[in-house]
Amino acid sequence: MQLKVQDFNDTPDLVLLHGWGVNSGVFSSLIERLEPLHRLRLVDLPGFGMNNHVQVQQLSFPEYCQLIQDVIPAGATVAGWSLGGLVAQHIALQDSTPIARQILICSSPCFLEGHDWPGIKQNVLQSFQQQLKQDYMKTLERFLAIQAMGSATAKADLRTIREQVKSGGVANPGALERGLWFLQTVDLRAQLATNSIPTLRIFGGKDSLVPEKSRRVIELLHPGADYHTFDKASHAPFISHTDQFVKIFNDFLLNI
Repeated sequence: MQLKVQDFNDTPDLVLLHGWGVNSGVFSSLIERLEPLHRLRLVDLPGFGMNNHVQVQQLSFPEYCQLIQDVIPAGATVAGWSLGGLVAQHIALQDSTPIARQILICSSPCFLEGHDWPGIKQNVLQSFQQQLKQDYMKTLERFLAIQAMGSATAKADLRTIREQVKSGGVANPGALERGLWFLQTVDLRAQLATNSIPTLRIFGGKDSLVPEKSRRVIELLHPGADYHTFDKASHAPFISHTDQFVKIFNDFLLNI
């Protein structure tokens, strides 16, 4: 099964992977700013957006990631946000990886909080799982609000996210459930030190899903990466700080 993608122009390949609960429309504000320097490929994760026909309930995380790896051009830069960043990290660790550079936006090798590991509390993720079965549209709305929470422009950020993903289609319920399961169970920390691919990790200082303090422990596991924190951003710095985000993004790629 081949995932559907959207391509823009013929400059160096840059693949964008969105997070849980949305679709690649969330990157709309980046397209015109990134297009001059990159050939953009927007990939809706399996079961999301224009790939919402893909059923993923029975897929393991490696199988899920393989569907995405199959549509990444060799030598591409991959920018993954949140769950999309978890996928990118897994693909980057494979011997057959097509990824040459990666930018991980508000993402973590392990999203679940643990001993000496900042993250999302297990009861929060379990609550989302339960609420999905009762009213998945209301659950999505709650999750979108959390993504913007803490930002100085939270209301405007939330409105932008809603508008940008509206036309891209809603994920199927099975994909939402499976995505939450991956966020609860996938742990790539032990493999992180073997990742030699040039990497930029971007954090939001007000992010409650991938708290900024997680940067310190991730740096210990992945000291070869570059790091940047947008102090006043929440979980979507490319929405709240678009121009600054694009500058950091392009500066990293131009200086490799």
